[in-house]
Amino acid sequence: MKSVHLHDSFVMPSTSIPVALADKGTTSPTSSKELHPRVYPEPLPAASRAEHVASPLKPYDGAKHLSQMTAPIKQLVSRKKKRFEQDGFNLDLAYISPRIIAMGYPSQGAESLFRNPATEVRAFLRRYHGRAVKVFNLCAERAYDASLLGLDSTQLERYEIVDHNPCPLFMMPPFCDSLQRWLEQSAEHVVAVHCKAGKGRTGMMIAAWLVWSGACANAAQALECFGLGRTVNGKGVTIPSQRRYVHYVEQLRHVKMDCPLRLPPLLLITGLFVHNLVRSPSRLMLRVSRFFLVLACFVCEPRADAGSFTRLSVLLFDLFVCMPHGRARFFTSPSS
Repeated sequence: MKSVHLHDSFVMPSTSIPVALADKGTTSPTSSKELHPRVYPEPLPAASRAEHVASPLKPYDGAKHLSQMTAPIKQLVSRKKKRFEQDGFNLDLAYISPRIIAMGYPSQGAESLFRNPATEVRAFLRRYHGRAVKVFNLCAERAYDASLLGLDSTQLERYEIVDHNPCPLFMMPPFCDSLQRWLEQSAEHVVAVHCKAGKGRTGMMIAAWLVWSGACANAAQALECFGLGRTVNGKGVTIPSQRRYVHYVEQLRHVKMDCPLRLPPLLLITGLFVHNLVRSPSRLMLRVSRFFLVLACFVCEPRADAGSFTRLSVLLFDLFVCMPHGRARFFTSPSS
C-alpha cells in the first residue's frame, strides 16, 4: 500500500490531460449536473470476471438478515448521503461518475453494523469492477491492509488527512496525479475514494481532481458536481476550509512551476506572549500536537511583571518547535 506523508513533494505539471468521466466512447460533460450518472452500473459479465468471481451472477445475500435489521441504523447514520441499494447491497456509497466512487469507511466488528461492512464493500467492488478498481483511503486516524478488500498493495493508497480539516496543499497534486494515471491506464479502470463518512475529506479530494483534470471548469462547479452526486440535497463539502482548498487547486492548475513545491522552512518559536483579556488572572495551558500525538504541554501562571498592562496578565511560554502541520490548543481556567 502506498502512503503519502507530510514531507513528500511534487512537481507541478505544466498541462493536464482530462480523463472522460463517462464510459468509453463518450466525452466529458460540460455541466456539473451531468457529471453524476443517472443509473447504476451493471455487474461485470461472467467472462470478464471469471478469474475473480467463480459464482454466477445473483443478488448479494451475505449476512442478509443482519443487514435488514441494521438498515434503519445505517440510513440514520447516512443522513442526506445517497446509498447504493441494488442487487442485495445496502452501502453508504455513490457514483459521482461511472468511474468515480465516493463511499464510507469499510468497517469491521461492531462498527460495521452502522457503517459499510468491509465484506460487503469487497463483494461490491468484485462484482461490479473486478480487478479494475483502485481505492484511496483519506483517513489519518485509521488504516487497513489491501487484502481486506481483496486488492493487492498497488490498488490501495493512503493520504493522511485529519477529520474536519483540509490536507496540506502539497498533498493534493500527488493524489490527483495518481488518480489520473490510474484512469488513463484503461477505460475500464475506476477509483473508490473514502474517508470515514465519505463526504468532507472525500469530497474535497474528488473535487480537487475534477478541477485538476479539467473535467470541471472551476472549483465551484466541481464542488457542486460532488454535492449532487453524493447527497440528496446537494450539500457535499460544507466545511469552509475544505472548500477553500479546492479553490487553491484551481489557482495552482493555471500556474506553471518548473521546481518542486516544498514545505516552507521550519520556524523555531523562541517565545510566545499571550495577553489575558480578562480582569481576573487565570491559568493557561498550551498543548502542541501533530495529528493525534501530543508533542508538548505547558501550564503557565500569570506573571506579576505585566509592565504597562496593569490590569492584564502576561503569560510566557517555554520554547517549543513548531512542527509541520502542527496545532496549538489553548485551555484556560481560573487560578487558585
